[in-house]
Amino acid sequence: MKRWRDYFEEISTVEFPHPAIPSTAPTHGPVQNITGEEIEAALKKMRPDKATGPDDMAADLWKSKFWYPDEWLAKFFNQVVAEKKVPECWSQSTTIPIWKKKCSPANCSNYRPIRLLSHSMKIFERIVDGRIRDIVQLSSNQCGFVALLSLIF
Repeated sequence: MKRWRDYFEEISTVEFPHPAIPSTAPTHGPVQNITGEEIEAALKKMRPDKATGPDDMAADLWKSKFWYPDEWLAKFFNQVVAEKKVPECWSQSTTIPIWKKKCSPANCSNYRPIRLLSHSMKIFERIVDGRIRDIVQLSSNQCGFVALLSLIF
């Protein structure tokens, strides 16, 4: 087990070279409260039946119609923003090795790691990401991880 942990820690902590991020003027003003509409939009993007993260809360729980998670999440996320501190469990993940179906299954390098994260953190990140994309202009050279653009030409 130690061999696997050491292998995945090694490949997960490698820092790849990247160009410096250009400096821009800061955006000033109060942070607007996170709304139920933003949460509802983020929840609609979540796929059902996904594995739980370290907090063991399923995505289906947040999409449940038996209670109103939008209101609870809005209050919780606004508290996170006001306190400028995210929950400790958001910095944790569960690593699952997925076999690449090539060569020996006994060799660690024949697996790719999948990190399971907290679904509440993913909802929060979607909201923050949406707000950032509304104010940031992406370079025309940017093509990876951009909505509506593909790496396949």
